[in-house]
Amino acid sequence: MASTANALVSQNRGAFPFHEARVEGFGTGPGRRRRKDLRFFDQYGKLVLCGEVKLPGTPEGRSPYDAKLCEDAEAKASNAGIRYFFTWNVNTFVLCVLPASLHESA
Repeated sequence: MASTANALVSQNRGAFPFHEARVEGFGTGPGRRRRKDLRFFDQYGKLVLCGEVKLPGTPEGRSPYDAKLCEDAEAKASNAGIRYFFTWNVNTFVLCVLPASLHESA
């Protein structure tokens, strides 16, 4: 996913508010598949968007509106001090915005 996003961005950097996408998180052990996050960074390397990607054939990926999935994505954005986060089950992408009061306290 990150490599596809990076290829798209590299074709026209001025068309996107981010500069690079990376898959980050825990990459070893039994939880390696469910613990990685897709993150987007601006031209200065600052995190501007993060989210959860789950495949639709998994219990977590049945709906991008799954409460636990949304709570996890929101908590990660809040902990990172960013305002925007998403959930995506490859079929449906849901972009969310933290309220300014929550974002400012992070």
